[in-house]
Parts: sequence; C-alpha cells; structure tokens
Amino acid sequence: MFYLMPFQQDWSKVITSMKHWFDFQQQSLKEVTDFMAAMSPQKDMAQMMAELKAAHAGQNVYAGMNFWLHPEKSHQAVMELFEIFQAVDQRLRTSQNHAAKVCLENASGTSVLLHQHSNSPKLLADLIEHQLDTAKSLKGDQGEMIGALSALQVALKAWTYRQIAQEEESTTTEAVAE
Repeated sequence: MFYLMPFQQDWSKVITSMKHWFDFQQQSLKEVTDFMAAMSPQKDMAQMMAELKAAHAGQNVYAGMNFWLHPEKSHQAVMELFEIFQAVDQRLRTSQNHAAKVCLENASGTSVLLHQHSNSPKLLADLIEHQLDTAKSLKGDQGEMIGALSALQVALKAWTYRQIAQEEESTTTEAVAE
C-alpha cells in the first residue's frame, strides 16, 4: 500500500476550513463586544433609581416600597411578574433543549466522520467544517438566550415603572381622600 507523505497531500481544504473558523471567530467576537456595550443592566438600574429618587423627592422614602411591603394588595402585579418570568423561562428552555439536541447530533456526526479510518487532510477539513456548523447552530441558540434575557430586562423595567406609576396614583388618591 502506498501512503502519501504530508507534504505530498492537498491541504487547501484544511486551509479553507481554518479560514472559515477564523472568520466565524472574528464575527462572534465583534458581536459579543457589541452586545456587551449595548447591554448594561447596572446603568439601567442606576437610571431607574435616580428617577425614583427624583420622583419621591420630599416624600417618605418608603412610600414607593408599599408594593413590596404589602404584596397581597397587588395580586395582579405579582401575577404579571410571574408571567414575565414564565415566558422568558420557556424561551430559555426551548433554546437549551435545541442546544442539547445539536450537541448530540454533533457527537453522532463526528463519530461517523472518524470511523472513515482516514487520516487525510480531507477528513481533517470535514471535521473542522462539521464543528463549525455546530458552533454556528449553538451561536444561534445563544443569541436566542441573550434575546430572552434582554426581553426580560425590558419587561422588568416596564413592569417596575408601571408599578411605580400605579403606586404614585394610589398614594395621591389616598392623600386626597384624607
């Protein structure tokens, strides 16, 4: 049996596959950097706290906390909060289940490729491309999870502002009634 030496084999597919990985990695790094710049829960929380402080200037500091002190008065608000978390939980579970399925399919596909009993550059290129396809699929699931968490942040912020507005309205109504 005649074997080709490594320098006698065609490595162009491996080089192309590695270039695909490099491009994917560069794009992913840019997307993560952009996401981290856009997603700022600490900044949003600080902004909300500043707005709360301004809204309650000169008032009882704990007036805005009535909701948390007496949740039985705000059953509907608690149910809304539960629904927000439930919807996000469902999105996250769906993405996680899909990611697990993709990983199992990847393992199966890798096993099939490795059982070809070849040590050629073509096998290496096929393995690299197979792993890249899996990484792209998992990146899509990761994007869905990040989207779910971002939606949670937006929904919680809207919910909090709505509760503050309702609390201010009820405090004003109680003050007028007295």
